[in-house]
Formats: sequence, C-alpha cells, structure tokens
Amino acid sequence: MTKHPDEMTDAEAADFYYQHRNDPDLVGEEVEVVAPARLSRVVSVRFSPEEAEKVQQRAEAAGLTLSAYVRQAALDAPAAPRPPVRMSCANWPRSARPCSASKTSWVHERRCGPGAERL
Repeated sequence: MTKHPDEMTDAEAADFYYQHRNDPDLVGEEVEVVAPARLSRVVSVRFSPEEAEKVQQRAEAAGLTLSAYVRQAALDAPAAPRPPVRMSCANWPRSARPCSASKTSWVHERRCGPGAERL
C-alpha cells in the first residue's frame, strides 16, 4: 500500500511524482513559466574597501546578491546630471594648454577664448 504524498518524506514524494509524472490523474493545471531576461553585459564599478563592505552588507540585509543590489540601486536612482564644464586654458600652464598657443595670440582666443564652443 502506498502512502499519500502528503505523508511521505521529501525523497519518497520526489520518487513517487517522478514515477507518476505522466499519470493523467496526478497532472495539475498548466502554469506559464516566464524566464528572466538574460544578463550578458558586464559593467565594472570601483569601490574603496570601506564602500565595498558597506554595499555588501546592504545587499545581504536586502536579501539580494551584490550584483542584483548594485543593479537595482543604479536603475532606481534618480539621475543627477552634472552641468557641462567649459574647458578653458586661460589659466593653465603653457605646457598643459590644449591649444598650445600663448594667452595673447589670436589662435588662443579662437580656440579657447570666450566665444569658443569647447565643452
């Protein structure tokens, strides 16, 4: 006599259901299975050791893997765009100037002066 599956151990129930996997009397309703999207792109992020430890602790507290936590944080974070920084070499040492012209030359004014569109 066979026990009812509710009275079986997990191993016995697994064996029972495997042996009866094609039994029409034991088949339940069909369930649609949706596989998650495949994550195939790797993006590297650098943290200090202290930051990495804090992020790891927060991931564990949230019950997520480190990757899932960082992904969720990055995708849910509001974007804070930085204002464009105008590149000007007016106060740079001559050797570091992008235009390699003297401050007083017309080349410098054209490339790096107030009217130039260098971002």
